[in-house]
Amino acid sequence: QVNEFRTISFNSRLKDNLPKSDVERIFHKMIGRKVYMTIDPQGKISHFTGALKMYDEIFKSYQDESLTDFMEVVKAQMGDQALKELFSSYWNVRVPGHLEIGQEWQTSDSLFTNMGGLRDNTYSFLGKTDSLTAIKVSAKIRPNPLVKGVKFGEVEMNFGLFGEENGRLELDNKLNWPIEARTTKLLSGKMNMKTKIKGYSDISTDMVVKIQTTVERLN
Repeated sequence: QVNEFRTISFNSRLKDNLPKSDVERIFHKMIGRKVYMTIDPQGKISHFTGALKMYDEIFKSYQDESLTDFMEVVKAQMGDQALKELFSSYWNVRVPGHLEIGQEWQTSDSLFTNMGGLRDNTYSFLGKTDSLTAIKVSAKIRPNPLVKGVKFGEVEMNFGLFGEENGRLELDNKLNWPIEARTTKLLSGKMNMKTKIKGYSDISTDMVVKIQTTVERLN
């Protein structure tokens, strides 16, 4: 995540990627922690918990008040509801009957509810084996004009981000669950921050967000 004030970047797969800042140490402490989701008989995620509890436990060890705003942004962008929406985009893909290779279908859903995103998805059928169905994912992402933004205390943040998502899914034919998913979201636009705190001014800054997601079955 990049804006004119700072860059936030952390790759947990790099063994020598030791945290160099408080923000990186927070991400480092997430490694190995668990979140939980419940899948209903239709294959949709009905409940998602554990993320907010995890953040609260991690942030307890920090006494630095300068991280308070960052903590609230993390909860808004990657809280239980936001992660439920993120994973639902992989769990809730339904192939509409018999398709020829290359045939497409479209759906729409919300993305990052707190940040106000709408996503128009185009899925392309790549092929099918006895056990797996392969799908190409392509989506356009745009702001949701009905969402005002994220509020914490006397501060309100509003995001106007546009972009796209591209990737590939492999679904289990029996369960319709993703065996593997690899996608990349690239968003850019404006972040506007309004505050009622004395001595602070409203801010508007350019913002670029790149999200690479990998879903893998462990068994």
